Amino acid sequence: MSAPIPSSTTASLSSQQLLDKIAIIIGAVSALDARLLLPAQPTGVVCADLQPVAKVHVKEEDAKATHEVILESGCKIPYPSTRPQTPFDVPLSINSRGVFLDCKYAAQQIITQESYLSGNRGYIINMASTLGLTVALDSANWSIHCNVLCPGFTKIAMLKSVTDVEAGQARLGPFNPFTGLGEPEDISKAAVFLASDDVSWVTGAALPVDSGYVAQ
Repeated sequence: MSAPIPSSTTASLSSQQLLDKIAIIIGAVSALDARLLLPAQPTGVVCADLQPVAKVHVKEEDAKATHEVILESGCKIPYPSTRPQTPFDVPLSINSRGVFLDCKYAAQQIITQESYLSGNRGYIINMASTLGLTVALDSANWSIHCNVLCPGFTKIAMLKSVTDVEAGQARLGPFNPFTGLGEPEDISKAAVFLASDDVSWVTGAALPVDSGYVAQ
């Protein structure tokens, strides 16, 4: 998610695509590595996840917390963290209630802010959630773009135990038309695209980032 506010570059992302924007990343450690957005030069990044480091999923991961790396880059970053109380609450709190509340309060905040020069007011991006498409209709009157990313088999932290072993790669890789598994950068580049002025006429769309898995 991103909204208006006041460096480095790599080949992965074009520079300044998120300039003057704050990105709010839910699942900033285990799902979408928020550090991958830094080349797009967001003014700030808000990270939210169940833990500050990916070591829970990736034992060899640097112990430095994701938000600390982002702070060192010069970005502003508050770091909220939520911890559901029971195992039963975990999937409901994250996948249902969490998505609803994230969209609700993000939209409320974006509505109060000035539009960009392009006329777009803000961007909300969900991961494979039909709720994200419903929010698009509710928010269109305020020029808020709400789209959904549908990632395929990707080497994100929470799937590392499967995607990093030969047996897991051998089983999942052939499902993809391009063969092999996606990289976290594939998801972050699509997210930056959906949070940029390049999607001025796009809302309520579900964008597969899955090597054509759904198409087959």
